[in-house]
Amino acid sequence: MKKIKFIFCICLIIPLFLSCDAVPNYADEIRDTYEKAKRDKFAGIVIDGKMWSAVSEKPIPGNAKSVDYCKYLTESGYYDWRLPTVDELRTLLRNCPNNETGGVCDRTDECLSDAGCKSNAENCLCCDEKESVEGIFSKLEDNVILWSSLPLLTESYTNTWSVDFRQGCIVSHGPGMHGAYGIYVRCVRDAD
Repeated sequence: MKKIKFIFCICLIIPLFLSCDAVPNYADEIRDTYEKAKRDKFAGIVIDGKMWSAVSEKPIPGNAKSVDYCKYLTESGYYDWRLPTVDELRTLLRNCPNNETGGVCDRTDECLSDAGCKSNAENCLCCDEKESVEGIFSKLEDNVILWSSLPLLTESYTNTWSVDFRQGCIVSHGPGMHGAYGIYVRCVRDAD
């Protein structure tokens, strides 16, 4: 009888040890779900007559690929998304008066596409990141850098631009640097 009880106990215990290896790691799944929910939090929100998509899951290497990302995006039932301009991204800035829409920083769509337009760099400084809280410079709580659409390119002017919502900056990327950064995308469309 003792032998049967022993075998019975072993039969109950062995599956417990074998099943330990099969337990999935839910930490990654929970983190991924949290990150997706955070990205999607403001998807489809309308600000100043513009509807904004969720932020891309991963950085997009290069401005041209970002244009394609928006061109082929279908989200919230819409397929007419495009990459926002610097002026449109500036409407999402907050707590950084110089770089917000109407601020003294002259990096606007008109200025960026005109090689003769010179920005007064001291008017376009980043906000003090030491005092920042994650998402403090974005109305949509972004804590990433977002690509803007390409300015009109000329032979002498090939910079691309992004807005850094971690520091409230409007950033220029010179020739050869277009694919060097892990920059995210938040597409835009005119609200109906």
